[in-house]
Amino acid sequence: MKNSLLLSLCFLLCGCGKSFLDVKSNRSDRMPNSIDDYQALMDNVYGVINMNTSHLLGIVAGDEIAVDEAILPNFKPFHQRNTYLWVKENFFEGEQSKDWNNGYRRILYCNQVLDGLKEFEPSPEDRDSYDQVQGSAYFFRALSYYQLAQLFCEVYSDAASSKLGLPLRTEADITLNVKRSNLEDTYDFIFRDLEMARERLPEQPIMPTRPSKTAVDAFLARIYLQLGDYENARERALRTLSEFQGDLLDYNLLDNDPNSFDLFVDYGFSHPEVILFTYMPAPEIATLGILTASAELLQLYDDNDLRRDLFFRTFNDAPVFVGTYSGMGFPFTGFALDEIILILAECEARAGNHEESLAYLNALKRKRYLPNTDDFDADTRDAIMKEVLLERRRQLLFRGVRWEDIRRLNKERTYPVTIKKKNGAEWITIEPNDTRYVFPLPENAVELGGLEQNPR
Repeated sequence: MKNSLLLSLCFLLCGCGKSFLDVKSNRSDRMPNSIDDYQALMDNVYGVINMNTSHLLGIVAGDEIAVDEAILPNFKPFHQRNTYLWVKENFFEGEQSKDWNNGYRRILYCNQVLDGLKEFEPSPEDRDSYDQVQGSAYFFRALSYYQLAQLFCEVYSDAASSKLGLPLRTEADITLNVKRSNLEDTYDFIFRDLEMARERLPEQPIMPTRPSKTAVDAFLARIYLQLGDYENARERALRTLSEFQGDLLDYNLLDNDPNSFDLFVDYGFSHPEVILFTYMPAPEIATLGILTASAELLQLYDDNDLRRDLFFRTFNDAPVFVGTYSGMGFPFTGFALDEIILILAECEARAGNHEESLAYLNALKRKRYLPNTDDFDADTRDAIMKEVLLERRRQLLFRGVRWEDIRRLNKERTYPVTIKKKNGAEWITIEPNDTRYVFPLPENAVELGGLEQNPR
């Protein structure tokens, strides 16, 4: 195992730039030889491994972010500019993909942990620690594959067995040539990993950066929603709701400091709504790491909505998003109670359970609007669904879920989304189910791995 790990690290070093080599040594850089060492790999939030980070191209491509047009013509990295402008040809322009590389890097480390743990026979007193780290590796591997699928695979459908999935690496040996699976196999693999994770993880984590049974259920609720399996999404969301020990935060009680660019900084990782903490390093196209909201997004908040003033600050005459749950400026992309409430509201609405849907929807809105604001009321499925989807946009902004929502809604066609962006004098319009909702694989992955490329 140690020789395999050393070989893998050598390959990583050969394939990474100077910034990788410049990272200071820490506990996670040592050769693992104990359960604690493997746990340290899974606990690496900020270092080389970054187990708790997520993809960024979906946020850049979607309809939440606005980018200063003046920087676009010569902006680097080119593929982020091309993502924002929905460029069809020569997408990466020879550049590496952070989303692809970091996703498979996390998968590599998860595989190394799972392989390494096979050499241990835990004592009774070490069993809980052993299960925690093993369950974490299964969880983060599933999360990495799921995130990659949202960028580099089509939306799941009845034809999934004939659609391209991901190369499913299950071993730490990166010299193995693994071809793309089909999409059905990719999701089956994710579900199996999450089943293995839930069997091993504790009900509640000792820190919000570690997964738990509750986090598995929240993750499954998100997946089932994305797949259009609303019955299972509802079941998993209800499980999450019964297990989670936090509560909705009343935004009426927040101190709206106009000089603060991190609304929830005082909570750190321990925001009361957070089930599992993950974050997205701000994309380079977000000038100075600042996410600027689109005009369309800002128009969704009415005068009684507290989030209009809480979530945004004016910087250089632009509305900057400061409402991330990360407590450190970076966009929060993890699992939280507000998302679970909205999943339940949507599933109940789709099932025709109007009263139940409204109950969930208004439970959230009472904590987000000024006191004495009237509850939302409607008596048709369509009206309730439109409000639920709007509320997802208002509340879950810059978390990565909007990209997933656009893709799944366009597949369904009942509530389709058309994205429009301005580039100089040109308006770019992307219709539902355009092939560009699936990103091309990085050129190096296609050339070196012999992988089949996505149509663009």
